[in-house]
Parts: sequence; structure tokens; C-alpha cells
Amino acid sequence: MKMSPEEIKQSLSKILLAEDKAAELLKTFGSVKNMQVVVTSNLKMFVDELVDITALFFKPIIERNGGDLPNKKVMAKLLDESVAALVEFNISNSGSVKTPDYSSLIEKLDSISPNLIEYIRYALSAFLVGHTNAGKKLLELALLEVINSERFLGEIQSQAFQKEVKSTTARKAAKLGQSKRWQAKENTRLYALQLFHEKAYRNANQAAEDITEKVFNYGKTQNFHFTGIYQASKTIYKWLLAETKNK
Repeated sequence: MKMSPEEIKQSLSKILLAEDKAAELLKTFGSVKNMQVVVTSNLKMFVDELVDITALFFKPIIERNGGDLPNKKVMAKLLDESVAALVEFNISNSGSVKTPDYSSLIEKLDSISPNLIEYIRYALSAFLVGHTNAGKKLLELALLEVINSERFLGEIQSQAFQKEVKSTTARKAAKLGQSKRWQAKENTRLYALQLFHEKAYRNANQAAEDITEKVFNYGKTQNFHFTGIYQASKTIYKWLLAETKNK
């Protein structure tokens, strides 16, 4: 199943806005596994977009310092400890310039998943010291954290998986029931043929008239039920006629 990043974003948005989110997920992707494969296979594309977004984190500091980030190594080390440490550093070095308040952003990220802010700050720390690939890999982990978060798609995936299990179970039960019904009918048909071959009947019609009651009752023992004795006679006649034609 192939989808462009834009199609994936639109699909995820549609799922989140749907009344029955789990049903919409299954309708769109077919299964939880398909959704996970499609989304994770496009993580790198999403990461490239996320890298641009993370740049906004540093934008106020860059603007304040004439288009550059001062003390990158210091900032990276502080981020490696905590976001709060970096915020305090910015405040102490801001002078009269207003420092952006990241507290609400941190609170939102933390509400999605406690690990999310950790992955992001480690990624930012890696970017600051030029470890781009490491930063992107950490952002991939951050995205997976969002995707599987109960606040985002985690609970929806769980509900969708339960629907899948119920649907699969129902299909298997129906198939098993169909198989059992077929076997019951086949046993009854073979019993009719057995009776047919035990005597030298002139034709299928004569045999059907003679053995219908026995076959009708035998069918009940196999859990195969004719709708009535007349229908049983017609069905048995067809079985016997087919048998004579196959000889």
C-alpha cells in the first residue's frame, strides 16, 4: 500500500476527526499493521519536515544574536540535561531582550508522551553540535512516540485491532460453520447413495421414493435438516440422478 506523505497526513487527520476513529482507520488502511507500515516507511520524509519545525525553537535566539547561535556547545550540553536548563541559560544571557516562553509547548509535548520531549531535546542537542543524522534518528523516535501515544493514535490503534480480531474471529467462525454444514450435508448425501446401491432400483425416482424417510431421519443425526419431507425427496432424487449420470 503506497501513499504520499501528504496523503498520509490527510488520512490521519480524517481518522482523528471521525466519529468512529477505529473504523475509519481500518477503512483507510485496511489494518493496523498496514497503517504502521505506511507511516513508519515515510518517517524520514516527516523528519525532514520536523527538522524545519525544530528550527523555530532556536529562531528567537538566532534573531537576538544577529543570525547566529551563540555558545552552541554550551546550549547542547544544557539541552542534554533538560529544556529547563537551556531556558534558564537564555534568560540569564538575554539582557533586556524578551526570552520566549517554552513552558506551554513543553507541557503540551509532555501531555502527549513523557518520552517525547526527551527525544526532541536530545535531537536538538545533536543538531547543535552538528550530529545531523543522530538528530534525525532521534526525531524518528519522537514521531513514533507520537503515533503510538494514547493521546494521538495509540488508543485508536488498540480499538481498531480489537475490531480486526472480532472480524477475523467472526469470519473464521462463519467459515467453520459453513464447513460443518457442508460436511453434514455430504454425510447425508453419501448415506443416500449407500442405500441406493444396496438395492437394484429401476431408476432414481423409484429409489428416492423408497429411501427418503430414512435419509431424512439420518440427516437429523448429522445436524443436516431438510426443510421438509417433500424438499428432501426432491434433493435426494437429484443426488441419485447425478450418481447414475456419473457412471
